[in-house]
Amino acid sequence: MRIQPEFLEEPEYVYKKVKRNTPTVNEKLDNSHKKEKPRKKASSVVDEILNLMKANPQITAVQIADTLGNITAAGVRYNIANLKAKGVIERAGSTKAGTWVVLKDL
Repeated sequence: MRIQPEFLEEPEYVYKKVKRNTPTVNEKLDNSHKKEKPRKKASSVVDEILNLMKANPQITAVQIADTLGNITAAGVRYNIANLKAKGVIERAGSTKAGTWVVLKDL
């Protein structure tokens, strides 16, 4: 088997300088064009969840998420799990027919 001569030669690389628009590690990012969404503090969301549970003890995570609008049902479940672990709330009765009991306020 014979190797063709053009494969034996070293290729010539051409390097050209490219202007870049991305900052280096030492340059600060300019995020002035981005709009910041107003976010509620986690404690205010937890307070709203507790208030909704006091007003309607049979409320579900989906209903809380729909009422608040700025949090998903999974986010509500996450906060409920944290509140249970801290001993702030507990579930009385079964999963479907039970009620939320707020033991203490934050």
